[in-house]
Amino acid sequence: MTPEPRSRLSTFGPHLLYAIVAFVVCSSAWLNDGHIIGGGDQPDWTGTAWAYWWTSHSLEQLQNPFDGRFNYFPIGQQPVAQYNLLDAFLAYPFLKLFGMYTGYNLFATCIVYSSAWGMHILARTAGASLLPAMFAGIALETSSFLLLELQHGRLSQALLFFWLVGLSGILKIARGEGSWKWAVGTGLCVAGTSLTYWYWGLFLVFAAIPIWIAEFWFWDRKRWKEIGIAIGTTLLICVPYVLALVRDYESLPGVVRSLEPWMDFGALSRGDFGLAMGIKQSHWPLWPLFHIDVDPDDKRIALVPLLIGLYACFQTLPEKRRWVAMLVIGYILTLGPYLKWMDKTPFGLPLPYLFLYDYMPFFQRFWWPQRLELLVIVGLSILAALQMERWFLYLPKSGRSIAIAGIVLVFLDTPLRNPYFPVESHPPRRFQERLYAGMKGPIITLPVISPNEISRHVLWLQTHHQQPILGGLGDHITSHRPNGFDSYVKSRTILHALSELSVGTFHMATIEPEDVDELIADGFEWIVVDPANFSPGLEAKWAFAFSSFCTQIWGTPSTQAAGGYGWKITKLHHPVVISDIAPVERLGVRTEESPPAQSP
Repeated sequence: MTPEPRSRLSTFGPHLLYAIVAFVVCSSAWLNDGHIIGGGDQPDWTGTAWAYWWTSHSLEQLQNPFDGRFNYFPIGQQPVAQYNLLDAFLAYPFLKLFGMYTGYNLFATCIVYSSAWGMHILARTAGASLLPAMFAGIALETSSFLLLELQHGRLSQALLFFWLVGLSGILKIARGEGSWKWAVGTGLCVAGTSLTYWYWGLFLVFAAIPIWIAEFWFWDRKRWKEIGIAIGTTLLICVPYVLALVRDYESLPGVVRSLEPWMDFGALSRGDFGLAMGIKQSHWPLWPLFHIDVDPDDKRIALVPLLIGLYACFQTLPEKRRWVAMLVIGYILTLGPYLKWMDKTPFGLPLPYLFLYDYMPFFQRFWWPQRLELLVIVGLSILAALQMERWFLYLPKSGRSIAIAGIVLVFLDTPLRNPYFPVESHPPRRFQERLYAGMKGPIITLPVISPNEISRHVLWLQTHHQQPILGGLGDHITSHRPNGFDSYVKSRTILHALSELSVGTFHMATIEPEDVDELIADGFEWIVVDPANFSPGLEAKWAFAFSSFCTQIWGTPSTQAAGGYGWKITKLHHPVVISDIAPVERLGVRTEESPPAQSP
């Protein structure tokens, strides 16, 4: 009578535990009405939420979701997110059924759960039984690596299920335990990994190399056939996107960026933005144990998986070397191009990352060595699970208790060493429905091409009013704007004057009737002054400055609500000279120590 309940527990127990932990991880969003994971002024969540909305909106309108025609109107942005929109397709039913707030939070929670379940599958494939595999799943689910990406709104980087299950499939094939179904499934997971975040696909290759090398001399025709099926499946799905990326690589948004003075490391960075970012976003050697200011983020690893995993490195465990090798590869690459200690300027000692940067195609676009922590946390968790399995074998009476104690200790240690547990949530900028009521057609959003990253909130508001906008994804970064957009703004007198007003360099502008005619011919219907797009504490000043500009052209606002104003763009019948609008902020060169905006 006892086996059946025990079997049900082993089947559903891990899912229940991972789901509970996922909701605890995201509890801030669920306990605070109107909050969204990340939210507020966190850096990337607005772009993610916008991509999710745009994908669902375009699919329903039978449009191409990779064509961001609602961004940067009338130029448009192609391709959106450089073809990494798989997570947006997966999020579609969540947004459709539960709306933007609940749908986004629920999808993020499911990402946490699914990543834990993917780790569980990998641990079982590696040889761990139920409880050690659950320990590995919890270690990843509560890791600073995963929760930081989630909190900052980079959900595609937090979606690790495909990566982990893909590595599990590679392991089964390499050991001769696969089948053609596993091969196809592995290929689909590798493709899914790459189409979620291209560099996860590369990191999967880094993780697979030790596995292939360990089993290479034992490979027979069956294994070669299965790996061929897996690779063929991956290429069948990914090649069209890869060819498109290669063809348009130099023109993709954000690929080429100028080095900013505050990130220049002299001769070490060679005047190269990517190399400077690689130096800045790399770790010092003791990052798993201690955090110091020179580190880009606090990524300490929970002590239990760290200590047990390191202990396992020196024990006699089956297939230990492949996981140690993966751990070492990841750890060395997290140190970036040059070794650094506690000073901001690294030593001139080059590391393997620099070789990859110089000689591996497209690696110059990878600016985040710290994300290679993925190999470290996975390697440590698997090693810890295998060590627990060994204790199960040699300490049958204590092994179960050790595993349960390990899971409990991870929970106790996580709040002490993980500053992102639980992940933060904040209310987004408020959408004034009355302000946008009745607006149909493209909207001139403000500010105009300002380097102040607060402008990213135009994306969040667009998910509500659902009209094309002048702003767009990453419009505060020059290289993120599509080709021709800046020259278009300069060619339109009104937009150029608004861009000068946005950065604090405006003095005077003469607006002719034909200047308004040009905007109407371009398709713009409205111009909106919405405080939700402006710097905290300066909303009223910004609204007054932009409203002063618009009122002199179009008169009384067509609509207004809670400090925001909207004008229907209508023809102008006589020239208007606009002057005497004092700058609200003077936006100069960004520095690391000071905010990009400074009040006059």
